[in-house]
Amino acid sequence: MPELTCHRCGSDSLDVVEVPMDWDEVCCRDCGEFITTWGAASQDNQHSPLVHACFQTQQLARSMGISLAS
Repeated sequence: MPELTCHRCGSDSLDVVEVPMDWDEVCCRDCGEFITTWGAASQDNQHSPLVHACFQTQQLARSMGISLAS
């Protein structure tokens, strides 16, 4: 989930359903303010192809039991 804060109260505590769809609302837990939809927030935070490949490499290494840390 992208890092978002509430426009009204400044809180970063967000209320999102467990398995969100693109049209699900992202709201502030503290004051209830609507912030965005899940789909819009996800599009704003898409990674470059290089960053995406790095994340995939990290996930593959973890699934194989390989530690990438020194």
